[in-house]
Amino acid sequence: MSLRDEQERRIQDMLEGTASPGEAAETRAWLAASAEGRAREQDLRETFAALGALALEEPPAGLTASIMAQVAAEPRRVREPWWAAVSRSFARRPAWGLGYAFAAGVAVGALALGLATGALSPARHADLPVTATLAPPGAAAPGATAALAAGASEVAAALWIHEDLARLRVEGAGREPGTLEIAWDEAACGVLALHWSGAGGRRVESEPGRLSLALGPGARCAIDFEIREATQVAFGVTLRSPSGEIHRELRAGAGGRRR
Repeated sequence: MSLRDEQERRIQDMLEGTASPGEAAETRAWLAASAEGRAREQDLRETFAALGALALEEPPAGLTASIMAQVAAEPRRVREPWWAAVSRSFARRPAWGLGYAFAAGVAVGALALGLATGALSPARHADLPVTATLAPPGAAAPGATAALAAGASEVAAALWIHEDLARLRVEGAGREPGTLEIAWDEAACGVLALHWSGAGGRRVESEPGRLSLALGPGARCAIDFEIREATQVAFGVTLRSPSGEIHRELRAGAGGRRR
């Protein structure tokens, strides 16, 4: 865990009331000397207050994911805090359940919020410092797997389906980074959250129905999707490297999803 992640965790623990008296005192002392820390504390307070006012569904049974996320937002020319756009988005879509929890206990899917509110710019590289468990949702065995190799870049991909959720997990291998493009039908499913683990690059380009990931050796990524009106989900996975490219398609039935 980086120093920045540790500082953020301490702020969240203090705001939640889970920090010990000693830890809380240390955090307050650090905040007194850090303008950046105080700004982040204020952002988190406003975020908790805004999301706490939303009527959120319970997380889907069988899917447990602890996410600590920070959406890469537009530069500060945006005059309002990002959570204001989040609140408006959920006011328009009250049935949209999040089902993902920050380490601080806030229910939110980081990438979903970024894409839905415009905080994450389409077709623009953005660093997403996200950590999460990559355990598959519910099912012990994936519904589909694929191994891709393009020159010295290698990627293993696996797809799980659990009720109305799909998880696509990819892991970088080989000796050099590659660019992984994932494509899907927006009418069939939509992105809920992006989870990162391991080493390697964490850059993302996004547009409707497509994600492009800079996936280095040792990097692991899981993308959660909400299954909409579909009995089968399909994802096109393309690995590109300086030596060439390779494409595979992963399909799995969604007949057991909740109605």
